[in-house]
Amino acid sequence: MVRLRRGQLLSDVDRLILVWLVTHESGGHAYRIAQALDREQGTIAGSLRRMAERGYVARQGGAEAGYPPRRVYRATEAGKAVLAKETG
Repeated sequence: MVRLRRGQLLSDVDRLILVWLVTHESGGHAYRIAQALDREQGTIAGSLRRMAERGYVARQGGAEAGYPPRRVYRATEAGKAVLAKETG
């Protein structure tokens, strides 16, 4: 379970993922993000699912070059706004 401090909208992992997605505008799938951030894929997948439910990331079916079809995630404007708010 992810615990957030009072007034905090993003966990530390959420914040890392959003920063990565903002800097990689083409997006990425959970496995690619997990490799880039050196985190467990299950942790990344759970965080992406929660952020998609909140509208911070968008999911799209598709394939990246050389990979099988997977859900590709991209930061939404709402995600970018909450990231900016929390990082100052």
